[in-house]
Amino acid sequence: MDKIKNGEVEGDIVAKLNNTQSADEKNEQEVKVFDGADEPIIIEKEVVNPEENPVSNTVVMTDKEPKKDKPKEKKKLFDKMKEAWKNTDKKELTLIYSFLIIAAFIRAVAMHTFANPFKVSAGGITGLTTILVNYVEPLKNASDILMFAFNFPLLILAFFFLNKKFALYTILETILTSLFLTLLKVVNFPVFTGEEHFLAAIMTGALNGFGLGLLLRANCSTGGNDIVGLLIQNKFPQVKVVWLILILDSAVAISAGFVNQFVIPVGATAPEGTGLNICIYSFIALFVNSFVAEKIQRGFVSSVKFEVVTSKQDEVGKVITDVFHRSATMFEGYGMYTKKPRTMIVAVVRKREAVSLKKMISEIDPKAFFYVTNIHEIVGNGFMVQVNAKSKIK
Repeated sequence: MDKIKNGEVEGDIVAKLNNTQSADEKNEQEVKVFDGADEPIIIEKEVVNPEENPVSNTVVMTDKEPKKDKPKEKKKLFDKMKEAWKNTDKKELTLIYSFLIIAAFIRAVAMHTFANPFKVSAGGITGLTTILVNYVEPLKNASDILMFAFNFPLLILAFFFLNKKFALYTILETILTSLFLTLLKVVNFPVFTGEEHFLAAIMTGALNGFGLGLLLRANCSTGGNDIVGLLIQNKFPQVKVVWLILILDSAVAISAGFVNQFVIPVGATAPEGTGLNICIYSFIALFVNSFVAEKIQRGFVSSVKFEVVTSKQDEVGKVITDVFHRSATMFEGYGMYTKKPRTMIVAVVRKREAVSLKKMISEIDPKAFFYVTNIHEIVGNGFMVQVNAKSKIK
């Protein structure tokens, strides 16, 4: 007992309660084991009502201080970027950047070589820039600066209110297009000459559409009206963004005709008065732009789908698999008119194979009922490489 001094216990000892005691007893007594003692010693303790003082009175004695959790260090921006770079598919990223560079150069050529000299305004920021460089004297050589200046505030809004990766890619594409426009002026890149306004409109739309198609595959855009449309749809989801962009582009094309009719161009002494022609050429460029962009985005695979209702499904299926080397899917159905079971075969073939397949189906089963529909896009074995679900390339 000489080792108990002033209620303190010497040594590295853990106080434990006997598990066989009742809850009340545990509040009154505490069992302690001391060095050199022949038997455990029971120490009377003041009873503490758990309801009044919910804190446990069990004491664990140790000569070591409890370890404190170290605060988690926040990752620096550079470390986050480094980690993101490690987790990125390098081949895919290279392909995306290649698309951005090629698209920016092609769009710069379309604007420098065809659109600006012939005042063809194919909508958007590009069309607005074409109007200004042709009718405002101080801006006649500032197409690169105007492109960036008009797009910059829209890109900032896109970064905060739309997809950040989409905004970053579009910012990069806008900078590249402006740089290529500057480069084309510095090296005196050839400009299309002559009176072929129609050809200039076709080339403006085709080149812009080709560039836009590549950008859409890389989950990017040309900025301008595309961002305006997406921002408005973000605020008003019921608005159809496609129609909104069409309205904005059409407004630019109509404005180009109006300005040409009544405003004096740079270097001229009177208005040209051909506003209707310019308006029509601008709409032609818009149409070609949309057509080519859709083709590039979806690819050039041209296929058709056959849906054949026949009683000779084995023979027709054998022709599809053995002659055309395509797969097919069979469905069991029921004829509402004949009141008999029917089999329908669904198969997809190339357009160039459609005529031959129709002929063979008619020869096998003259009573077969089938119809053919165009397929806009198809992914799968024999047509297009399977899309990676995690890929950023569309």
